[in-house]
Amino acid sequence: MRKNVFILCCLGMVILLNHSAFSQKITIEKSYPEAFLRAYDNYVNKNYAASFEQFSALVEQTPQDREELLQDIMFYRASSAYEMMNKDADALLCEFISLCPQSAHCNEAYFLLANFYARGERYDQAIEVYSKMNVAILNQDDKFEYYYKRGHCLFMLNRYDEALEEFDKVKDAKSKFAAPSTYFYAHILYEQGRYNLALKEFLTLQEDKSFGKIVPYYIAHIYYYQENYEELIKIAPSLSEQHIRLSVISDPPLSFRKRSDCRPRHFANSRFEAKPYIPDTQAAEGISLSAAFFTPENSKFPKTNNKIPDIPMPDFPLQ
Repeated sequence: MRKNVFILCCLGMVILLNHSAFSQKITIEKSYPEAFLRAYDNYVNKNYAASFEQFSALVEQTPQDREELLQDIMFYRASSAYEMMNKDADALLCEFISLCPQSAHCNEAYFLLANFYARGERYDQAIEVYSKMNVAILNQDDKFEYYYKRGHCLFMLNRYDEALEEFDKVKDAKSKFAAPSTYFYAHILYEQGRYNLALKEFLTLQEDKSFGKIVPYYIAHIYYYQENYEELIKIAPSLSEQHIRLSVISDPPLSFRKRSDCRPRHFANSRFEAKPYIPDTQAAEGISLSAAFFTPENSKFPKTNNKIPDIPMPDFPLQ
């Protein structure tokens, strides 16, 4: 199999940085104190620093016999810490799970804990925690999110066959996770040399606003491998006028990179560095492909020294 790792924008990780889209509804008891309601209001309005401070105080102030109230306080304290990316968020989530295993929030706490491990590149731990979730009680949207995030962790561990199974559950769904699932699904097929199947998936992303500028490079490579020069001639000119540059999302600060020498032996004078990328506080390095990328010796394509212009990293909607 020809191993040609392409530029891989790991948007999955961006998604992992966000709060779970759990649809569980919190029922605030009328008997809950005003201090809790004020803290909860800050939490709902994403003022997590204030809610964390308020819920932390309430943990100390709440009597032990107010068990349900105390469980809610502990959960929202841990969740506030998670949202702020506090380094001790995992400890607070673990404490909540240990002390409140019967809480209605326990499944969500597992999800947040798994996400916390994933964004810290602790993928083995993330998968272990995902496996403890009760997937059956999730609604359909939450299941799609779960399958995608678990699949992403498996992908990052090079457990590609398992990742394919998870992405396959989402890629054709009506979900915001469908497009990235399709992208990773197709990329794995591409890496495995299953070009016909990969091409079918990549073609569905041509008009996608997040991936439409990335997938043509895969498609062009596949056409080349298949010796489908008629289709390659159609797509190559547009690529010769572009340059791939991975831009970054600066919030939240986290990076993950994998580097490899990616000189396709079938392409003359081609050079680029594949970096599965997760948002970083530093600007990503530009990745250029010479126009000769699609001009192997004795090919039909004219050689040129033009550089491919910049394009942004796919902008995946997170909200």
